[in-house]
Amino acid sequence: MHLRLRRMILLCCCALTVMAQPPYPYELANSASYTREAIAQGSLFLVFGSGLGPAVLKQADGFPLQTELAGTSIQVTVGAVTVNAPMVYSWDRQVAAILPSTVPAGDGNVRLTYNKNPANWTIPIKVVRSAFGIYTVAASGSGAGIITDPQYALKSYSSPAKPGDTLIMWGTGLGPVDGNEASGPLPGNRFGDVEVYVGNSRAAVSYAGRSGCCAGLDQIAFNVPDSVQGCFVPVAVRYGGITSNFTYLPVSRNGAACADALGIPSDLRARSAAGGAVSIGLLGVGSMQILQGAGNTDSNAVARHLSSLLQTAVPESEVKRILRATGRARNQLMRQFAAKYGQRTGLSPSKIAGAILAASSTTEMGAAAAFTELSNISSAADLFPGLIPPVGSCTVIQGNLVALPRGAGHAKARDAGAQLSVAGPLGTRLMQKIAAGSYQVSFGQGFGDMQMPRGDYSITGTGGTGVAAFTARLSANTTLLWSNKVETLFVDRTQPLTIRWTGDVGYVLLTGYGGGKALACVEQASKGSLTVPAHIVGAMPAVSSSQGYLFLSQHPFVNRVTLSGLDVAYFADFSGDGKEIEFR
Repeated sequence: MHLRLRRMILLCCCALTVMAQPPYPYELANSASYTREAIAQGSLFLVFGSGLGPAVLKQADGFPLQTELAGTSIQVTVGAVTVNAPMVYSWDRQVAAILPSTVPAGDGNVRLTYNKNPANWTIPIKVVRSAFGIYTVAASGSGAGIITDPQYALKSYSSPAKPGDTLIMWGTGLGPVDGNEASGPLPGNRFGDVEVYVGNSRAAVSYAGRSGCCAGLDQIAFNVPDSVQGCFVPVAVRYGGITSNFTYLPVSRNGAACADALGIPSDLRARSAAGGAVSIGLLGVGSMQILQGAGNTDSNAVARHLSSLLQTAVPESEVKRILRATGRARNQLMRQFAAKYGQRTGLSPSKIAGAILAASSTTEMGAAAAFTELSNISSAADLFPGLIPPVGSCTVIQGNLVALPRGAGHAKARDAGAQLSVAGPLGTRLMQKIAAGSYQVSFGQGFGDMQMPRGDYSITGTGGTGVAAFTARLSANTTLLWSNKVETLFVDRTQPLTIRWTGDVGYVLLTGYGGGKALACVEQASKGSLTVPAHIVGAMPAVSSSQGYLFLSQHPFVNRVTLSGLDVAYFADFSGDGKEIEFR
């Protein structure tokens, strides 16, 4: 194997980044995808925590792998079977090992010992036959996948794949193999019926098995379908009824540097990937909840509204916890909040709960703008562009990738003045500065189907230290409506999902949420419909209608505007059509 690729895979397996740390003291994860739902027999897995090993990372010297490394050992117990895991590396906060293929499938636990001291905790583990994960360049389970040509050269923006190319995907978790994994690699084309999806197309697979270099490391050889192109073409694997993490692959028709019709320009992507600073502006009108991604801190607006109503300061952190929760968890937090502030104010808990619901209503519309400079984000630069896939394709996003991962770079607000103003069919309103570089105004509630009044809008600023005086314009004269919404009663996760609409707004973005995951699909609006493939809806968790949502809107990067002082800016219409829906 090419030395550079081998080092890259080792770094991804190690993933010594703050963004990879879990929210709990001790936890297990697939070493490629960082998913924690299940660990496959024969796969490389990680243990996160503290006090797991030495202060300086220690790697295994070579084969045979030992069951104790730098004082760290791991025992896995499922039912009546207990086995020792071959160790790959050990470190104070993170340990890697191979889950032996001989561990039976089922629920069990993992116990770690360091320097002869058994841990006083056990970590639950669900062992399954297969649960494949794709390694990524950012070592996070998201972003560009580690996908190479047969000579092990990584595919990238500057060296994209071409339709018809044979490529190799690197990951772990295809399933168990015969033989002693601690003794060395066990290559072989062992896994039939592996499904690889590039964009929305299924690719032909010629090999799926262990690599010839490393124990526990899988590789899948596949051909790039003729129908795909773009810098962020989603790639996923489905095998054994489980869909992998979604990564992306740059694909160009002629092999030249890739380019996309929508999204952040390629020169700015290259600059940020090299560690350079990029300044971005995002302005919008529409649902206050949707505008959260445009700098409108929805929790900030709700906190200010509740503080005024209750005549006492309500911390934004408390509101944020409520708004981020769903289902029973949200109801419980609302009850706790209402009881707490009811005692302080004398208001009934029911009135306070009603105020929270009213303040966070999806029918509240407004305008927002945010101006930011991102710098030193080379390790995370490829995470964000791939959140919205190319035209004609879909992807699935795990967890919250909206914020810049801690330690991955620096975000600095760009000041555009004391306040902005927005003008349109509802008249002229002042947009107050709610935080450095962030502005917003509410138009109130009662807007049907999350639609702003149709017409022309403009946002004007007198200028500040980071953004010069400007006027940005948006023509929102076409109504986008989900035409088969009434007939779409639920999402069947075993079948493709077809969404139809009326309204040619250039490009549409379909988003779906539920259970900590989100799907995103992009299509030309003139086509009038898109079909979400079964492997996409199947990757979403089953959730009730109170936890699931589908929303159809215009693509946010259709209307690019020029603002002096910023490298790129967009003024988006976040009106749309959606509904709560069950994923079953």
